[in-house]
Amino acid sequence: MTKMMSRRLLASLLVLWAQLGQAQTETLQPSPAQAQAASLVPTDQDLMSCLVHRSRPPAFPHSNENFLAAGSLMVRLQFDRADRAPVPVFVGEHATALMRAEVEAYLEAHRLPCLPEGRVLTAWQSFRFHQDRTVDVMPPALKAPTASKGECLVSARYDRQRYPAIEWRGEDDLVDVIVALRFAGEPNAPPEVRVLYSNAGKTNADSLALTMAADYRLPCRSADDPVVEGEQTFRFMPDNFQPLVMRRLRFGLMELLEMSVAPSALVADFDLDSMGCPFSLDLNLRRPKLANALSQVGAKDVRRGPLLEWLSSWTPQLSSARAQRHLFGTTLRVEVPCGHLKLQPQGVLIRASHPVHPADRVSLRSTPFRARAAP
Repeated sequence: MTKMMSRRLLASLLVLWAQLGQAQTETLQPSPAQAQAASLVPTDQDLMSCLVHRSRPPAFPHSNENFLAAGSLMVRLQFDRADRAPVPVFVGEHATALMRAEVEAYLEAHRLPCLPEGRVLTAWQSFRFHQDRTVDVMPPALKAPTASKGECLVSARYDRQRYPAIEWRGEDDLVDVIVALRFAGEPNAPPEVRVLYSNAGKTNADSLALTMAADYRLPCRSADDPVVEGEQTFRFMPDNFQPLVMRRLRFGLMELLEMSVAPSALVADFDLDSMGCPFSLDLNLRRPKLANALSQVGAKDVRRGPLLEWLSSWTPQLSSARAQRHLFGTTLRVEVPCGHLKLQPQGVLIRASHPVHPADRVSLRSTPFRARAAP
């Protein structure tokens, strides 16, 4: 009798469980009216398509700050009303105070007129200030920044109260210090820092650069993230000092090669057509002290690696030792055309799918970089 009751109870429970499962399945199936209503709810991506913003990008500010010639900012934008600008929170700040002010003014015109009442949308937008005084405004993204790309980097802004002053000895006009940073700990943990290059001489610039670099943070990093490594160049100058600067910061590849130390001795063979041409590179000028640092602008292509490696040893013809010191660390935008570039000791042979020069064979001549005093 007890076994019979147990079987009936178990059977009843199984039937009840099956009925509950069936009822739950039926409840989760949306009705035609519900499906139609759900399809009318705009996604965040749909809402971002109606963004209204100022047409003119932030301006590159005229500043006397000697510690940062370029900069980047990452901003979290929270839209909560269609007729109001978003609330900006700077989650990545590697820029001067004047650059931040330009971005804040730019964001005041942001609106999402299609944002439904009661809906909140969060997006992230980045801004990059380049040495050639241009500013790139990235489209707002719905994905949060990642530590692996350094998008949330927060750097130390120079403060005379916090950091010691440079002790100029008289013989030094400006100092460059390149510091390597390694983020391996918690979000608020300081990075490991070390000097990669310095011409500090008898000044205390090395100590100051290391102190400032140790105050850098990657707040979007977690302890489980991979190690993030990078480098930072610090430039120090006396007050009211006017360094030499480049008259131009954008060059075609052939223009750049004509300004080599020994252009007639250059040897190379590159099929530019196979590299996704035309494309642009940023070349951070460090020769002859160090190898030049290069990065691709826009979409990356691994096939360009040999060309980047070759340009890392390219050395410019500079008019003086003073120009060499002052132009160290300058970033040049190099426009690479299509074609087959073959450099031989007696000249340059170009077989171009799109002409890059009036003649097929061009004799390279040494043209020194033109520099002028900074305004």
